[in-house]
Amino acid sequence: MTYFFMCDQIQKLPAKISSEFNKKYIWSMKSRIAYLILLIMIWALNIQAEETDPEPVTSSAFKASMSYLTNAVYYGRKDTLKLPYLTPTFGYYHKSGLFFDTSLSYKTKSPGQVDLITLEGGYEFSIGENFSGGISASKYFYSKNSTSTKSNIKGEAMTNASYSTSVLTFNTGLDVALSQKTDILLSYGISHPFYIGEEQLK
Repeated sequence: MTYFFMCDQIQKLPAKISSEFNKKYIWSMKSRIAYLILLIMIWALNIQAEETDPEPVTSSAFKASMSYLTNAVYYGRKDTLKLPYLTPTFGYYHKSGLFFDTSLSYKTKSPGQVDLITLEGGYEFSIGENFSGGISASKYFYSKNSTSTKSNIKGEAMTNASYSTSVLTFNTGLDVALSQKTDILLSYGISHPFYIGEEQLK
């Protein structure tokens, strides 16, 4: 179960609240969230530096994948027409944790077209067997004819963290979507994996 909070929703305060107070309130919330994420990142990097016996990553690799999306929806926002994507992704993942990938999203519904090209780079890390996290940035290039509700977003900056126990996995993330009106998206979740034939997967 994952929940999303958008700072833009703060603007739906009662009309009796003055616009000046509204702006100050929004800025205050954004500042607090950014400050909290900064503290989490510093804490994570400090722990990583103090880790005495990290699990070594011995090789870098190129990776390729293919995905199909029946309808591109952006956090509940969608167009009246469905927007199916077929997306190949190619990336390079260095053993240090740095990575770079690019993807091309092809709209399969007539008239078919390349609707989106995405460039992404970032850094992923793990601390011991339980904690992992990452930070990344993406740049989007939409077709001028795109009908996607996300086409006005030029790029995103993202950070995430995950902690696993023997029973549950806890995760959280923060996305900052850059456009004429910036969206700040905060998410968190709890999950439990189920395996079939776990011995064969090892």
